[in-house]
Amino acid sequence: MQTERSIATILFTDIVGSTERIAELGDQGWRELLQQHNEVVRRELTRFQGREIATAGDGFLAFFDDTACAILCATAIRDAIRELGLEIRCGLHMGQVQRGSSGGVGGISVRVGAQVAEQAKAGEVLVTSGVRDVELGSEIVFEDRGRHELEGMPGQWRLFAVTNVPGARAPLSQRVWGLRRLPQRVGVVGIVLALVVGMTGLYLVTRDRNESLGPGPEIGEGTHGVAVLPFRVQGLDLDLWREGMMDLLSTGLDGAAGLRTIDSRTLMARWDERVSATTTPDLAALLQVAAATGARYALVGSAVAVGEHVRLRADVYDVETNERLGQGVAEGAPQDVLPVVDRLAVEVLRVILERGEEELPEIDLESLTTGSPEALQAFLEGEVHFRHFDMSAARDAFNLALEADSSFGLAHYRMAKIHEWLPLFNRTLRDRHYQYAARLADRLPPREAVLVRAARAKTRLSLDGVEPLREAIQTYPDNAEVWYQLGDTYMHVTSALAAVEEIDRMFERAVELDPGNAEYLVHHVQFAWEIHADSARAARLLEMFEQAAPEAPIAVGGRTALDLAFGDSVAHREAVARLHTMELDVLRSVARLLAHPRYAAYKIVRRELYTRGDEVQKNLATFSLFMDDALWHGRLQEALPWLDDPAMFRSQRALAAYWAFAAGLPVPEETLDRALEPLDRSDIGEGEAVFYAGAFAADRSRWPDHSSAIDLLEQHEERALEEADSIAAQQLAGLAKALQGYGLWRRGQTAGAVALFEDPQVRGFWIVRWWLGQLYQEMGRFEDAERALNSYGYVRTLSVQPYFYSALSHEPLVQNQLGRVYEALGEDDKAYESYEEFIENWQDADPELQPMVEEARQAIIRLEGLRRE
Repeated sequence: MQTERSIATILFTDIVGSTERIAELGDQGWRELLQQHNEVVRRELTRFQGREIATAGDGFLAFFDDTACAILCATAIRDAIRELGLEIRCGLHMGQVQRGSSGGVGGISVRVGAQVAEQAKAGEVLVTSGVRDVELGSEIVFEDRGRHELEGMPGQWRLFAVTNVPGARAPLSQRVWGLRRLPQRVGVVGIVLALVVGMTGLYLVTRDRNESLGPGPEIGEGTHGVAVLPFRVQGLDLDLWREGMMDLLSTGLDGAAGLRTIDSRTLMARWDERVSATTTPDLAALLQVAAATGARYALVGSAVAVGEHVRLRADVYDVETNERLGQGVAEGAPQDVLPVVDRLAVEVLRVILERGEEELPEIDLESLTTGSPEALQAFLEGEVHFRHFDMSAARDAFNLALEADSSFGLAHYRMAKIHEWLPLFNRTLRDRHYQYAARLADRLPPREAVLVRAARAKTRLSLDGVEPLREAIQTYPDNAEVWYQLGDTYMHVTSALAAVEEIDRMFERAVELDPGNAEYLVHHVQFAWEIHADSARAARLLEMFEQAAPEAPIAVGGRTALDLAFGDSVAHREAVARLHTMELDVLRSVARLLAHPRYAAYKIVRRELYTRGDEVQKNLATFSLFMDDALWHGRLQEALPWLDDPAMFRSQRALAAYWAFAAGLPVPEETLDRALEPLDRSDIGEGEAVFYAGAFAADRSRWPDHSSAIDLLEQHEERALEEADSIAAQQLAGLAKALQGYGLWRRGQTAGAVALFEDPQVRGFWIVRWWLGQLYQEMGRFEDAERALNSYGYVRTLSVQPYFYSALSHEPLVQNQLGRVYEALGEDDKAYESYEEFIENWQDADPELQPMVEEARQAIIRLEGLRRE
């Protein structure tokens, strides 16, 4: 029989006077009291990380990995049992224990522990000298009980009674990211530790990598993963350290000497899958959790605060062989937690790398955060709110953090992201905070520095952040925020020409790794409606969002959106009624979920926004309704009145009219002339209206008007630069280049047009991708045409609001074009699907547009003939 040996602190408990109590209470009364006793013992064992080994009658046998935890647990059990009217005695000993393959335990140390308990009096906790010696210098007080002979044990044993222990606070009832509000007063050490939870992502080792945009098979090569498992903790304020220690130590070790750490929340996701909340895992279970993350090394640690000191220990294991490589130990005052963790990290590195101290990298955790306790506390509260998508509360908390420490880089980063999500978007404040965060990026952990710089690049519509993010994924495949940020960058910096399905896979990866982070879920939830139109998928993701952010507008309005999109007639009718009394921010969220005109309720929700919304919402409603009728369903005559509605802004009117014209729809000349009339210098702020008017002038060969439009865009660019609005200036410069390229195309200079259109500053505009799709087809570059047409449609308007999303890559007219491209590429199945989608949406088009529908039907007949052949 195989036997496993290990060192443990052994605890025996025994009820005093149980025979008398049985006689007093009777069998039934005694069974009920014993059940209460057992519940108390098991509760305290769980609290102090003890492992229940056996029960015998009215006693318990338990093992602990830390002597202080065992002592504190014994005294807590004794005190709690007294409330039941019972007294117990406890005995503790530390030594080698044997565990057989059948689960039984034995060894001399176990017998010693049992004998020590028998020597104890009622209410007494007796320990052997070995236990006492380990805790010398702590605040645990021992009283010498002299030497005793233990039955069956040689010689005499010196025993000590525990007479005083430091007060232990109740354990934290939830993790830092729980849904309930944090206590108003949190210890500074706890704040420091919990803070880092917000600095690291929540992730899973990549298994099925995206070949086109995701990292390749080389991910993780050359870097050994280190899994820092939840620490066993006990002592003043240290309940927060269970996961906080994971994050601090992970941050300190990450990147040192070629190592990478598994993010703590990834590890906790694997923990929750494999470890029951009511049990304490043994070493084998801990190493299985580490193995599930793909780690090479596992750190099994403990943090014990006794008196004025905190003692940190970390055993290092090779996950592949389960071999214990060594132990790192560090000790210091709780207020000096960062230097203590630094020392522990160095000790761990020494074990892993087997190097001398002079060869080890320097580690300084304190430089990664802030020295202000007030800033830390506010940041921690802001992280909780941000994670649950309460952006107003998060903004207030991050403001407090920056008031306490204006050089707190992570707080600036989070504040910038807040301004991206607030209903009243403030681009100036967002850019200012990203600028400050980027300046402070060198003080941040490597991953966070990449995220900050990439986020700032995204706001400048630059692809500069893409390659660092891709490299970060290769190094940290378990980092959810990197996956999310890469998807978000591709989504907003559309010059990358990434397909929406590829972007959604990045969001999906982030959600897989951190399903409790509401920010990661927002776009993924949207895509379930806009791209997939999958009721089961939409309901599942909505439920996840509701759990993460139950009070956010999307969660409040999500069920109504589900009923409108996928419900039966009764559910649909009731949902429509709810729209009339719905708060406006919730109504906007419903409209965002139902942004795809495939839904019957699309118009109902847009009309409700038109009736109740502010000026911007009315404009977006009229624009959306025009696009729905004209481009999505070919009902141009029904759509035209929206172009003359005064609620539609000038830039949006020009954009809508020109898109319809460019798509080949017979928009009346007088309507085009009104919407696309030339503009002059007085039309400051109408950059896109100038652009579309200039494009229309080129279509009509009005070259002086075309040149004037380019000049006017360049003047607008200069004005934006004078106002320090670099983003607007960049957009206007791109529009001017695009207009120059369109003029070249219309004059027959195809090569020059393509060169300008392929400029990353230009190709991000959706209309340019439409033009590129046609140009590439003319040139026989069908693969490029497919990529241009199939990339995600995104419109950024200067005069309306910073971002307006539309799934234009699935717009029916684009699908009709894609059908021709796929036919040219020989991808008949994709061509068939594209034509079919176009016909499905345009089957009720205006009579004058039916020839386009018939042409697509003939294409399908042709493809069906090829299939039969």
